[in-house]
Amino acid sequence: MDGNNTTTISEITQPLFTRTTWSIITFLITLMIVITAGGNLLVIIAFATQRSLRNFSDYLILNLAVSDFIIGSFDSSIYAPYVLTGTWHIGRAPCLLWLVFDYVTPAASTYNICLISLDRYIQIAHPFWARSHRTDTMLFVFLLIPWLIPALLYMPLILLWEPISGKINMPPGQCFVPFFDNMPVLLVGVVFEFFIPFLIVGILNVLVYVSVRKRSRGLQVLTATNSISVQPGASTEREPSMSVYVISNTDPISHQQIQTNGRLRTFPSRRRFANNNKDQKAATSLFIIVFVFGICWMPYEIAALIRSVCFDCVGDVEFEITFWLLWINSTINPFLYPFLHSRYRRAFNKLTRCHRNSVGPYPIA
Repeated sequence: MDGNNTTTISEITQPLFTRTTWSIITFLITLMIVITAGGNLLVIIAFATQRSLRNFSDYLILNLAVSDFIIGSFDSSIYAPYVLTGTWHIGRAPCLLWLVFDYVTPAASTYNICLISLDRYIQIAHPFWARSHRTDTMLFVFLLIPWLIPALLYMPLILLWEPISGKINMPPGQCFVPFFDNMPVLLVGVVFEFFIPFLIVGILNVLVYVSVRKRSRGLQVLTATNSISVQPGASTEREPSMSVYVISNTDPISHQQIQTNGRLRTFPSRRRFANNNKDQKAATSLFIIVFVFGICWMPYEIAALIRSVCFDCVGDVEFEITFWLLWINSTINPFLYPFLHSRYRRAFNKLTRCHRNSVGPYPIA
């Protein structure tokens, strides 16, 4: 890299703010770090202490919470002094370690969202397949993939780029990836860590919505048809009028059977309607998670691509805002679980009650 580029990169991390603005930003960054780490730690504690949160899907949410917790407790907390002072103070080896975590953990968070979306689609669209194939082996693969893919992609690039190229791109007191100005590498990274995951979760979100919609219409049509068929006075002389409710022994959850006028008719059970309503809520929650993911990630990915081609086209302050917006996704995620999933609301309520009981003057039985 020539001297002009080195000077330009050094300017990225020079103090960008006045003293008052610096104080405000320091407070906001600290608040974000505390909320991100604390919120995701609460999810991890809920999983560890509440046995109701131990199914297949909850392990995937745990994996997402772990990646988001690392972002809040390590990635952003290490980066904050650097961006506020303009100088990397803790040496080159910690810089490379931080860069690996900084690239692997957000990508792992992204892939976790993909697998959560895939798991939700399988449960809704193919429930019988899910019951027989969601094994421990499949769970292990789902937990490993989000970490393995970004690690194989970014670790060699970050750790081996300078030894293989023979050029030292990073000046003293600075910390950034050595391929910061390599458009092909950045483009591959954007495709693998944002565009492909966003496309996957978008398609799965649409398929989940279509599946739930189709099921809802099927239940409505079945209910309407059979309600008309068994109305009083519908009997004929050849078929004596008789109405007896019989619960099916083969599948009591999905439907109930009614024998009327000598005919056996199938009705959706209350349990089936409840499951369908649950799937509708799951589809809504999945859409919200995907929407938040897109809003938080897209500005940074676009800004990074533009900067690799035209460095001065995106200002330093604007670029930093998009960078922190990416991390805010990890701040928002743990708050989506209790609001969108009743099981997590109940688990968090139990944790809150246990905390009040442990610190209160009188224990509550």
